[in-house]
Amino acid sequence: MIRQRQIIPAAIIFIFTFILYANTQSHKYALDDSIVITENQFTKEGIKGIGKIFTTESFTGFFKTRKNLVQGGRYRPLSIATFALENQFFREKPSVSHLINILLYAITGILLWSVMKIITEGNASKGIQQFLPLFAALLFIFHPVHTEVVANIKGRDEILALLFSLITLYFALRYAERTKIRSLIFCSLSFFLALLSKENAVTFLVVVPLTLIYFRRIEKKKTVLLIISLIVPLAIWLVIRTRVAGGLQMPESAELMNNPFLYATTRQKYATIVYTLGYYIKLLFFPHPLTFDYYPYHIGLQNLNLTVITILTVYLIMIVFALTKLTGNIFSKSPGTIPAFSVLYFLITLFPVSNIPFTMGTFMNERFIYFSSLAFCILGAWALTVLPGTTGYVKNLNWALLTVILLLYAYMTIDRNKAWKDNYTLFTTDVKTSANSAKSNCSAGGIIYETALKVTDKEKKSEMLSRASMYLMKALKIYPRYADAWRLLGNVSYESGNPDIAMRCYFRILEMNPGDRITWQNAEGVLGKYENNDQKISYCTKLLQIDSSSYAINYMLGNVYGKYKNDLKGAIKYLKKAYTINQKSFEACKDLGVAYGLSGNYVLSAEWFNRALNLNPGDADTYTNLGITWFRLGDVKKAQEYFRKGKELK
Repeated sequence: MIRQRQIIPAAIIFIFTFILYANTQSHKYALDDSIVITENQFTKEGIKGIGKIFTTESFTGFFKTRKNLVQGGRYRPLSIATFALENQFFREKPSVSHLINILLYAITGILLWSVMKIITEGNASKGIQQFLPLFAALLFIFHPVHTEVVANIKGRDEILALLFSLITLYFALRYAERTKIRSLIFCSLSFFLALLSKENAVTFLVVVPLTLIYFRRIEKKKTVLLIISLIVPLAIWLVIRTRVAGGLQMPESAELMNNPFLYATTRQKYATIVYTLGYYIKLLFFPHPLTFDYYPYHIGLQNLNLTVITILTVYLIMIVFALTKLTGNIFSKSPGTIPAFSVLYFLITLFPVSNIPFTMGTFMNERFIYFSSLAFCILGAWALTVLPGTTGYVKNLNWALLTVILLLYAYMTIDRNKAWKDNYTLFTTDVKTSANSAKSNCSAGGIIYETALKVTDKEKKSEMLSRASMYLMKALKIYPRYADAWRLLGNVSYESGNPDIAMRCYFRILEMNPGDRITWQNAEGVLGKYENNDQKISYCTKLLQIDSSSYAINYMLGNVYGKYKNDLKGAIKYLKKAYTINQKSFEACKDLGVAYGLSGNYVLSAEWFNRALNLNPGDADTYTNLGITWFRLGDVKKAQEYFRKGKELK
């Protein structure tokens, strides 16, 4: 009977989790999956890459170098290591990754049920013990706000962090009951794994003792040992993280997409933070609409208005309520401790991602409240258990209310999962919700452009490029210094047959960041196919004013002056500069040989042709050109020798 009581709730949680997220099995990689999976150098190496994953900042495998994109850096090696293992055994199969996410999420739900079962035993009424653990777990796995974490494979860092944090709490509670050292060891180990999964697991350093204060009487000696078991792995993790990713406090980014408060006043910054804290509560109660994008300015900068003041008041009431209950009735075993514990847990776990201690890189995000949502689920379960009553004819009202809520949540979750099918679906869906976000408009424009490149129907391709351009121009209206949007708009303009507009877009980026190599490559590519030589010279000259050390632009100018403008002096000037920049350039040497030959300087012409042959001994045309040069120099025998060699190679 005991076993059945344990198996049935676990089975219910497990089955419902797979039903809710079954439609993600056919999904592809999306959003940040490229950073940790498809375009991550270390992940692609499989098992061989795991060592690098644990010894570098989490973005290094993607960017191939250390980049401090967000304040505090990122060190979340455990989830990336699991992706490397998947790559080793399954290669890139998103269906496998989605299945693992679902499985881990189901286990998290079962763990929540198990932990709440331990917490309520002997500390609550029979009704709470009977219903609350299962109700909390069901609300958790059904909640639509978790779709980003589960349906986006990259969200595994959140899943693992909470899963190991709950394991930590489970063994801490077991230690409080049985005083077994192995429980302390498992507690310490699981906390370390939670920290390796994601930084916000550090909140359980406070959550674990808080739980014991609320729900367990524990001796001081045992409390000290338990806290030590948490501090030791925390200290080890901090040392490793500091050496690998640097300290948690780093200079704030000068890029709006990584620092949403870049152009905000201090008052606007904190008013906006308070507003987002209220928005989080709204999403927990009414999770619609959902979006991957809360970047500037899906949520606009706020001032000290009535809404902000109201939200601030609500949070102050929550803080006072939680602390009053904690200090005034520290060992209370009444059901009232559940609401107080839930509120305090919510505040503690929300604080690190609130943008108050350091900037998170965006105003807010649904995955940021994955940890904190436990509080809502526990509090909701408590309300469903206590408020309707658990006896008499209203007994089934608990289940009726829960069923209605779960049915609504199930519909919203399954429907929201569809948006995570792939990048095209996600970006073109969420841009309607985040219509005022520069990032969302840029992402939609970018993915439509990429898709248009594969379309063969000219009319359809033209329509898609026009739509991409519309989104990109809106992104730039929101954020005029958005380099990615300028670059994509340049690419779209070129594909649409407007190379002049493309070049103007690239110049806007280079004015802001002269060293942007991708933009240089794009500009070089467009100019390489430019038909108007006068305009090409004008653009190349302007580019050299930005950076005179570009081999491609100097070579291009030399080529245009020589072939199309018959300006041999100009051609030689730029070709020699190109050669100075890249002395392994066969093309520059060969063209210099031609230019000197046409200008009548056959000695230098022969010299440059010889340099060209040293770099590429198999080029037949260079042998022929050398033959002509030596013929002009009067050495017929040598000329015939080079003619013969050129003919043989041809």
